[in-house]
Parts: sequence; C-alpha cells; structure tokens
Amino acid sequence: MKTVLKTFVLGLSAALALSLSAGQVFAGCTEAQQRQLGRAVADTVTSEIKDKAPEQHKRLIKVEDCEVKGDVLRSDFTYNYTDNRDSYAVQGAATLNKNGKVEIKTLTRPQQVWASIASNYDE
Repeated sequence: MKTVLKTFVLGLSAALALSLSAGQVFAGCTEAQQRQLGRAVADTVTSEIKDKAPEQHKRLIKVEDCEVKGDVLRSDFTYNYTDNRDSYAVQGAATLNKNGKVEIKTLTRPQQVWASIASNYDE
C-alpha cells in the first residue's frame, strides 16, 4: 500500500512539473491580446471567404484556447456570420505576430448553422 501511494505521489509530482514547464512555453493570452487577435482574425477570415460568402453581416468570433509564445499569439477560433438569409460558422486556427500579420493555419468552409441568432442561446 505504501509503495502504491509513493508511486502515485511521484507520478502526480512529475505530471505537475511537466504541466508547469509547458505553461511557461505557452502562456495564456490576456483579455487585451484576445481582443486584438479576435479582431485581426475576423477581418482576415472575412477576406478569405469573401468569394464563398460575399454578404457577411453580424460577424462574431469566438477565440478559444488563446496562447502566447514569444511575440506570437495562437488560437483556435469559431467565426460566425449571417448572410441575407441564414447563419454560418467557420472554424480554424490562426497566429498573429507582433507586426499584426495574421496567418490562418486551418480554415473550414462555411457551414450553415441551424439555430437562429435571435433565439435564446446558452453555451
């Protein structure tokens, strides 16, 4: 029993040490950095999908798991918009460097969202 407990404590300590060291490499974004990243990514995605979605209204971006590594912000995101009839979502990943350049790493094509934006929505 003592050996099992000792093994558990050592394993837990090692896992905690690894998670703390990983946290120093990728730190979380501040609220201001998330806002900066969100606006820049939303503008870039708007341009990137303009040929598939020329009419984009009521744009909304959800920045997820934002990380900082050096001078680069990185995040997965969901970009939502409406056209003249329906609502759509685009998912992807992007980086923003210190010069304000956005690089889209992945981007799905717009997919229709079947919920109404005007409806009650809880997440």
